[in-house]
Amino acid sequence: MTNVKGALAGSDGVPLLEQEVPWDVLNPTAYPQNLVSRVLAPVTKPTTFADSTSRLRMITDSGEIVEAAVWWNRSILPGPEQGCGYRIRGPQPSDIPLDGPMLEHEWTVQLNYLASEDGRITVSFEHGEPVGAPVRKGLSTVYVRVVGSGSMLRISPRTPGLDLCLGVGPVGVASYDN
Repeated sequence: MTNVKGALAGSDGVPLLEQEVPWDVLNPTAYPQNLVSRVLAPVTKPTTFADSTSRLRMITDSGEIVEAAVWWNRSILPGPEQGCGYRIRGPQPSDIPLDGPMLEHEWTVQLNYLASEDGRITVSFEHGEPVGAPVRKGLSTVYVRVVGSGSMLRISPRTPGLDLCLGVGPVGVASYDN
C-alpha cells in the first residue's frame, strides 16, 4: 500500500485503466470487489482510474506503476480504405472486424487512429455495453477497457463532425513485463 500510494502521488494525472488486484490480495471470484479502483478507493481520487487512457500503465504486485502493453489475443484487421483503414463518421456505429472471436470477458482494445478533431467515441464488442473514450486531433492511440464478446468491435463518434481513420491494433489483455 505504501508503494502504490507513493506511485499515485507522483502520477502525471493520466488515468490508469481498471485492473484486478493481485490474487494474493483478492482472487477473481470476488469480482467486482477485486478491482483496483474499489480496493484503492479510500486513498485515490475519483479520476485516478478510467475505462480509457492515452497511456497504458499498470500497478505491479509490489505497488509500482509501470508501462504496459496489450497482448495480441486478437487484432483489428486492416481496413478497406487506402491510407485510412476504417473510416468512422456519423452517428451510426461502424462494425470493425477482428481476426477471430473473443469470449465474454474484460478486454483492452488499442485503437490507433487519426482524428479530424478532439472529440469522443464509444467502443463496444458486438455483444457488450458501449464505453466512452476521448480522442485527440491528429495521429494518436487510446486504450479502452471493454467487457463483452464477439468477432467485431462497434465504434461510434459522439462528437458531431468527428471523422476518424482507424488502423490495425491489438485486442487482448493488458500486461507488463515482470
